[in-house]
Amino acid sequence: IPSHDLSLPEPTDFGIKLKKWRLLSGVTLREFCAKTGILPSRLSDIETGIVHATEEEIGKLNDVMRSL
Repeated sequence: IPSHDLSLPEPTDFGIKLKKWRLLSGVTLREFCAKTGILPSRLSDIETGIVHATEEEIGKLNDVMRSL
């Protein structure tokens, strides 16, 4: 019987940097999501590397980061 590795993927550099910036800026996940229109569960998944951000999401995130 093959074993299955169910461990979570490693966060991407983008996700790590995004979360670090957000925390250093004092912005909560929910506050950031309200400004970007990205669901909290989706942003959490991006920050932890479970999913990769789409180009559209990256654009929204960059726009909000520049405005704060």
